[in-house]
Amino acid sequence: MAGTACAAPVDLTITAEAKRAVMSFLVGTYGSECARGRGQAMPVPRSGSPIGFAADGTITWAGNSFNVTRLYINEMGVTRFGGSFASKIDIEEFGKGQRIAVAGVTQTAGQPAGATITVGDDSTTAPFGLCQGGPPPGTSTSLWPTAVRLLGTPSRTASCMDMKSSVQSRAPVAFDGRQLVIGPHRYAPGAAANEESLSVNDGNGDIGYSFGAGGSGGAGGELVIVSRHAGDKGLHFQVTPVNEPMAIFACDIE
Repeated sequence: MAGTACAAPVDLTITAEAKRAVMSFLVGTYGSECARGRGQAMPVPRSGSPIGFAADGTITWAGNSFNVTRLYINEMGVTRFGGSFASKIDIEEFGKGQRIAVAGVTQTAGQPAGATITVGDDSTTAPFGLCQGGPPPGTSTSLWPTAVRLLGTPSRTASCMDMKSSVQSRAPVAFDGRQLVIGPHRYAPGAAANEESLSVNDGNGDIGYSFGAGGSGGAGGELVIVSRHAGDKGLHFQVTPVNEPMAIFACDIE
């Protein structure tokens, strides 16, 4: 599929602001060591076009242009972990489940960044491109401030539940530039330094931020989640011990 994809379904659930916020961690033109291929064939070195990710949400490659703010996003997220970075943007044709394009940027600590894009839904014929480039902004930029901009709330009380005891209560929650509070669980931005993710999608309308922390859950650590579902004014907070199937504490702001 060549050309420009810009038609917008009428009920995109994620705002343009949120999509641009996630895109900001990928922004750049990746144009070194480019290669191009099709389907399952090996890519041909030094034959491809640069892959670009722009601040306005536009992805460009080989005459193709896709603006994520105007298209149905099945999956769009970034992850920082141990000095490395990974991302994925999966664009679908609304209502049909057919892929228009999938793209992303990854970087392993100490290695060049790699950008990839595949255009089309047929894995046997879809053209794809690979390029290297400088580090994406997300390699060295915390996701926490952006997550606060999309999901933040000042200190307040919320309806919470201790999952182990099944006891419901009103407990404090907050998410700002200084702290994340979920009842008795408190985290500073440094708690998210080793592993954090930010994602949006039009499929279920969620905006979600999560990170792994040592926190108050013991040596095994915790997965901490803040999320909002499309159309909801409220927020969901959750703390889940690593390697356990369910949360130990959760709060909801209606």
